[in-house]
Amino acid sequence: MMRVGKVSGRASRVIRAWLVASPVLVELRCAPVDFTFDSGGDAQIIAGDALASDSGISIDANEASALDAIGDGPSYRVVFVTENTYLPNFGGHVAADAICQHEAMVAGLPGTFMAWVSDSTSSPSARFVHSSVPYQMANGLAVANNWLELTSASIERTISVSAFGTTVAPGDVWTASNYNGTYYNGWNDCSDWTYMGQSDVGTVGSSNYSDSYWSLYSDIQCNNSARLYCFEQ
Repeated sequence: MMRVGKVSGRASRVIRAWLVASPVLVELRCAPVDFTFDSGGDAQIIAGDALASDSGISIDANEASALDAIGDGPSYRVVFVTENTYLPNFGGHVAADAICQHEAMVAGLPGTFMAWVSDSTSSPSARFVHSSVPYQMANGLAVANNWLELTSASIERTISVSAFGTTVAPGDVWTASNYNGTYYNGWNDCSDWTYMGQSDVGTVGSSNYSDSYWSLYSDIQCNNSARLYCFEQ
């Protein structure tokens, strides 16, 4: 027995479905997506960008840019800088993504958010959706027209607005990332974002700049706190 369906909706849309052959509730937060649930209890995403509570689902996030191109994806993606500052021992890029997701949730922003943070295992360039639609802050102001512009050394304005749409004081932002989203240097990341102390450094961008310094500004000791940039996927 196979059930096939097509669902359309913005990236924040939540779809819940029971797998046909097993009592597992799968939750998808996705852009328009073709999906199938087969009798073996597996789910396969044919196209789209999704998160699922069932570990049997895997997604190539870059497929979402194809949906953008044909007009079936979101019309824009939200960007914000965290209200809170964080010590750098938050636990790697996965933990940084969770911080972004939490601040987005508290502010009532739907969708999936990831941190503009690199470590030895990943970078924004590798794991982000390469968006064909604009990036804009929670107050509606544009940051870049698409991924290409976002990663072209300068952006339209500083990323200085929180998930609530309020202006945040400019300052350091943990990144370890070049302006094009690749991993910077290979060691200036407070030991893969696990160390807090004076004997190591982490690379920061600055939310006071819209040139390449927004992502790659300086190195600071790992006993400091800084914010994170968060991008909707």
